[in-house]
Amino acid sequence: MPDQDETEVEQAGLDRKIALKFLLWLLVILVVSLGGCFEYLVGFREFFQILDTPENGLHVVRHDNGRKLLEGNYKNGQKVGKHTMWHSNGMVKQVEYFEKGKKNGTSSGYYTRGALLDTTNWVDGEIHGVKHTFFQEARSTQSLEHYEHGKKHGEYSKYHSPKKLTETGFYKSGYRDSTWKHWHENGKIAMTFQYTDGYRQGLWVFYEPDGRIKDKDLYKDGVCIEGSCEGECPPSKIRDSYPNCERGIHRGSDVLGEIIHPEERNCDAYNESGCGF
Repeated sequence: MPDQDETEVEQAGLDRKIALKFLLWLLVILVVSLGGCFEYLVGFREFFQILDTPENGLHVVRHDNGRKLLEGNYKNGQKVGKHTMWHSNGMVKQVEYFEKGKKNGTSSGYYTRGALLDTTNWVDGEIHGVKHTFFQEARSTQSLEHYEHGKKHGEYSKYHSPKKLTETGFYKSGYRDSTWKHWHENGKIAMTFQYTDGYRQGLWVFYEPDGRIKDKDLYKDGVCIEGSCEGECPPSKIRDSYPNCERGIHRGSDVLGEIIHPEERNCDAYNESGCGF
């Protein structure tokens, strides 16, 4: 029969495990509340089932209603083969394929009613090839992106609604490049603009919804040199506050606010200030 000291040690170990699981759950809640993206946004019980992956063999987790949440095999602690996720209504949510823990092949996502959401090509854990996103009802293209080894590279297109373009352009090694166009929802051209290796370049023309020219700006290596230059920050503010934003422009920042290279954290505040692009 264990003595009191052994019992206390065992109880202390159990308490630590419970405390650790509780802290992990609090961390997930914090990440989600701050706008993070958590792939398995589920209940408390399912969350810890997801964490409790086997070293080898089949891993199955179920929703509270008994339906499958996810299923996939592990080998030496890494995901292998086909891994499937389901919505709580029983419809497939996502299908992915793994080799030694890295995504490979074509993954697909689905809306709650079964319509195809997206398809993405993967090579060794990086997007490589085409990522195609679809509208739920019309099942037509919402966006079409090309990647090379995890970076956007090639033609890009996005739609307001089925067959109504929002934007077209081209990426080069993760940066916007060449000529881009943006359309109003009524189908009229909204902007024509150019980039060279992520920097604004050449003539940018802005149009009203009725087709009239609203403004023209001229850029050289990311700096506006002629026109109203709306959105430009004073050079002194750029240099003083954001010294690592090369030439004052966050290289790779989308005109619509997307930061293509989020590891350049020093430029985040610059873009959020309203002075970025």
